[in-house]
Amino acid sequence: MTNHQPPAEDKYDCVYMCKKTNKWLVFFRHEKKRYYIGRFEDFIQAKQVRNEVVEKTRDINQDTIAIIEELKEQYKCKKQRYVDNTHVERIASKTINKNNSSGVRGVSWDRSSGKWKATIGFKGVNYHLGKFDTLEDAKKVRLDAEDRYYVPFLKNME
Repeated sequence: MTNHQPPAEDKYDCVYMCKKTNKWLVFFRHEKKRYYIGRFEDFIQAKQVRNEVVEKTRDINQDTIAIIEELKEQYKCKKQRYVDNTHVERIASKTINKNNSSGVRGVSWDRSSGKWKATIGFKGVNYHLGKFDTLEDAKKVRLDAEDRYYVPFLKNME
């Protein structure tokens, strides 16, 4: 696996390094929307894919979305579904990150206050739900917030 770093003077719009997966993400902007193309092991490949998308969509307006979908299929990239800046699969999933020490999504220990902190992210906004003396109180507030924000949103997606 080669993982080239882009030169400082090299500006590739919509090619980003994902710190979590250590892979290069390629997006494409069209009519003020951002489309996910895929993840790639090294920068050179990501840059080539991005340039291919730009080249294929340069003179085409109506078929741009179809070309983007074709390229996604060509690179067998998993489509991530974002709606209103919300990652639908992530909020529907009940899995907990492996580095989560509380055992509850959105609940963490705040060292400065010595309390449990509950947060939730929805539609591109992070909400601070409060700080609590016990993990159970923070968990209850977080689950209530999921019921308030996530459940109706997911029902509308069906």
